[in-house]
Amino acid sequence: MYRNLGQSYQAMNIIHEENGNQLWLGDYTAAQDKSTLDNKGIRTVLTVACQLNIKYNDQNMNHKTYSILDSEQANVAQFFDESFYLIKNGLKFGSVLVHCAAGVSRSASIVIAYLMRNKGWTYSEAFSYVKSKRFVICPNSGFQRQLKNYEKQLRQSKEQEKLNNNKELECSQHIVSDKQQDNVNVLEIKKSEQLVKLGNEKKVESSIQNEFRQTNKNNEFLGNNQKQETKSNFRVQNRNCMLTSKFNNTRTNMQQNKINLQTMQTTYNSSYAGPQIVTHAQNKLFDKYPLSILPGISGKSNYNINNRRNQ
Repeated sequence: MYRNLGQSYQAMNIIHEENGNQLWLGDYTAAQDKSTLDNKGIRTVLTVACQLNIKYNDQNMNHKTYSILDSEQANVAQFFDESFYLIKNGLKFGSVLVHCAAGVSRSASIVIAYLMRNKGWTYSEAFSYVKSKRFVICPNSGFQRQLKNYEKQLRQSKEQEKLNNNKELECSQHIVSDKQQDNVNVLEIKKSEQLVKLGNEKKVESSIQNEFRQTNKNNEFLGNNQKQETKSNFRVQNRNCMLTSKFNNTRTNMQQNKINLQTMQTTYNSSYAGPQIVTHAQNKLFDKYPLSILPGISGKSNYNINNRRNQ
């Protein structure tokens, strides 16, 4: 169709590569060449024109048509957002072709808008880049004006996004600081609780030590009393033992004296044999010698000492 533009002209050109797939920009004849589309791995086709009658019977082909005239008054900006998502998702599963009648104004405006949003470029940056890939592009003045407005919208949305991110960051930092403060407060509370606990433990320990000291004092007092009582009891016991010993000694002495008296009496009684001996001697004497021989005793008398004793 535009072969008169020179030998360097091509029906479609690679503009951008993403996910190993290519974004192509071309004319009406490129969209009609189904065999070329299959060879290039193109699975998504965007037609930015009207009355071109492009249809595909292949179910694996994703085709979308934006009916618009190449006019300064036409609103091409209304397709910027939707086309962005179609191209972005299409490049995940295959290559994408964006075309119009000549691949110069309408389809070029859609590709420039995609790069501005995807790369964060300005209109002039995206335009220069696309022109370097396909030199015949030239959006009309109305499309250029809409692309520049789109640049402002992207800048504002980007600034708003930064503000939102900063707010989120500040909120997160504030939340973190609040958490840190809460942790500090919790630590302070725990420290205060520990101090109170230590104070209570010290009080309890002090009271226990006081009780222990008082108990020791009481034990010492009781021990002294017990010692004194023990000493007094020992003295009393010693005194009782001494008295008991004296009593026992006295009793023993009395018993011993009694035994001695009995012994003395027995000895005396046993030793008192003199008169008997004399008597026995006398008896013998009287038995041996009759009384008649004694002076003054009649010889006729049979009286003797034995008879007298019997009397």
